[in-house]
Amino acid sequence: MKKLTSLLLCLMLVLSVAVVPAAAFDGSVTTEHDIVTLTLGADAAAHARLNVEFDPDYLTYLDYKTDFTVHSVRAEEGRLEIGLANASDQKLDDLMVIRFRITGAWDQTQIAVSTVRVDGENGYGTYTFYLYGDGCRFEDVQPGQWFYEAVDHMAAEGYINGISATHFGPGLNMNRASFVTLLGRLDGVEEKQAQTAFADVHADSFYSGYVAWAVENGITNGISDTMFGPAQSINRAQMVTFLYRYAKYKGQDVSVENAAEILKGYADGEQVAAIGWAAEPFAWAVENGVINGMDGKLNPDGTANRAQVAVMLYRFFFED
Repeated sequence: MKKLTSLLLCLMLVLSVAVVPAAAFDGSVTTEHDIVTLTLGADAAAHARLNVEFDPDYLTYLDYKTDFTVHSVRAEEGRLEIGLANASDQKLDDLMVIRFRITGAWDQTQIAVSTVRVDGENGYGTYTFYLYGDGCRFEDVQPGQWFYEAVDHMAAEGYINGISATHFGPGLNMNRASFVTLLGRLDGVEEKQAQTAFADVHADSFYSGYVAWAVENGITNGISDTMFGPAQSINRAQMVTFLYRYAKYKGQDVSVENAAEILKGYADGEQVAAIGWAAEPFAWAVENGVINGMDGKLNPDGTANRAQVAVMLYRFFFED
């Protein structure tokens, strides 16, 4: 997956601190440019397996170096397992060095290390090394904001971009072309140029292939037979309906037995029901926790800003 690396050159991290009990093995974490180096002493490696867990939004495993006998290495997203031969006779100054590449800016992240003995028991417990950065990925997306997790995660995975290297623009409206592009990226659609029946979708635009994909799979019909309206701000009814149709395209059960009752729970539920094509998508979105409404309303005609879009899509694609 694509990773956002635009802030790496200006990212400065302070020395990390290991939070461990008195009997802990030796270990430290240092950073230089975009590389994080985890160094572990001999007593950390004197077990059958070394488990290392980290946040894949921010770190990617690169490699390891050691004089210990290693018989297996299993690297997964956010997790590394290194199988070791009996290292009990190793000198205390022998080291295990594991390197990671920084793939996203953070305010704080961590690397957790645990060991498993030959008999399957935990060797020393879990030791957490904390890394502190000089700020968040975007200056206008901070921990504690209701959209922070959604934006930070999808930006780290390369699905959504900022309006610049340092700003996301959470309160800015999202247009129809950007929404279809984001939905296509989340589905894994390859970016390519394509011809469509819409006069306002040029084949050389970044979104032409995504629009073609969305039309082909019944996710959108455009604002008319010949116009897509790529620069138009997407409203909440369109946003919810696009996602509803996408779920249907993916074979999900989108039926809602009590749609009318669900809509009655909102002050503008009758307005939504009157739209017709948006009634069931809204009821489905509410029932499945994709949207919660705004001040007791669904606000179908309201424009959807970038933060709202990010949260809705994060809930659908990444939350259980």
